[in-house]
Amino acid sequence: MSIIDYTIDTVVDEDIKICQLKTGGFRFGIDSVLLAYFSKPKPKAKMLEIGAGSGVVSILIAKKYGINIDALEIQKPIYDTLIKSIELSNVIDKVTPILSDLNEYKPKDSSCYTHIICNPPYRKIGTGGTAKNEVEAVARFNIKLTINDIALFAKRYLADGGRLTLSYDADMLIDLLAVLRENMIEPKSLQFVYPAIDKCAKIVLIDAIKTAGVELKIEKPIIQYGDDITRYEYDKVFNCKWK
Repeated sequence: MSIIDYTIDTVVDEDIKICQLKTGGFRFGIDSVLLAYFSKPKPKAKMLEIGAGSGVVSILIAKKYGINIDALEIQKPIYDTLIKSIELSNVIDKVTPILSDLNEYKPKDSSCYTHIICNPPYRKIGTGGTAKNEVEAVARFNIKLTINDIALFAKRYLADGGRLTLSYDADMLIDLLAVLRENMIEPKSLQFVYPAIDKCAKIVLIDAIKTAGVELKIEKPIIQYGDDITRYEYDKVFNCKWK
């Protein structure tokens, strides 16, 4: 890549540097940062991120929680930015990049992961606007990665009692819950993200556990814009300490 092909952006801390395609790609949003914060992995978790993109989620988890994580990405141009982000953020020893389609990725051992995290493409083709190119289309729409693919992979390769943590479009929550239960992955915690206190939720963060009992906790809402009290949960994400 030449210098005109990408930008370098810092996230949360100055030492977390994310390389992103300047044009022709999908740039991460606040949902990725919120997802990494929400995940709160256990200290010895064996983690995988599906659809790692430029690496923001995996790198935040490695930096803020000290966890080793495999980062799976299907698109070579974006995978190249993932490699660069890992180098710039100095997490080569913690984040392992993998270039592969999820449906072709076969871990050596079944049930090898205890925690899988993903910020998947939400939308079906023909909904939610249009993409400028194929790279952006794959990142935004479920062309090559569906929630069914993710749930089936988790059913096969997530240890019993292991966690699946996702960010999803709030208005598609029912579809998500149905697919998780079909694959014996029980939703345990939900947190809705609102642009403002008088707006509808745009994003839902969800933590689910494989082969768990039925019990769901609704967390405090995250509200992006408002006064200090309204924004309290949102502002915590950008504090220096996540643990």
